[in-house]
Amino acid sequence: MRFAFKTAPQNTTWSDMLAVWREADDIEIFESGWNFDHFYPIVGDSAGPCLEGWMTLAGLAQATKRLRLGTLVTGIHYRHPAVLAAAVVAQPDPKWGETPCAFVEIKPGADVSETDLIEHCRTHLARFKAPKKVVFGELPKTSTGKIQKFVLRERARSTAAIE
Repeated sequence: MRFAFKTAPQNTTWSDMLAVWREADDIEIFESGWNFDHFYPIVGDSAGPCLEGWMTLAGLAQATKRLRLGTLVTGIHYRHPAVLAAAVVAQPDPKWGETPCAFVEIKPGADVSETDLIEHCRTHLARFKAPKKVVFGELPKTSTGKIQKFVLRERARSTAAIE
């Protein structure tokens, strides 16, 4: 049996996060540690401090001796040059129960296809993490610019809205 732990780099400081990971590094039962790669806190104050996932992992890799590291949610969609904003939600699937569905806002003047984005994700992610469907359009946002994922979840549940 293998054990891992998960931390959330939100509403915390680098020194507190580092202390937790260093202590876990000394506990033999833990094989790996995980965090997420959200760009803002998803619990509590959404304007609170949030350590960027990939930079945090790079620092933790240097600060720990043996732990394997990873993220639970990635920003790989943002790394495609045509993508301005993206959000991924679960979409009902008859075979798997749920599969990832990406809602993507592309940059003005950019041109990218659903196939291109899915292949881009498959190149950088485990195959099961890549979206099975990409829906292009403006993302619904609050007045403060936060993406309204509940709206996207409703759209993903509606087959007519996606196709």
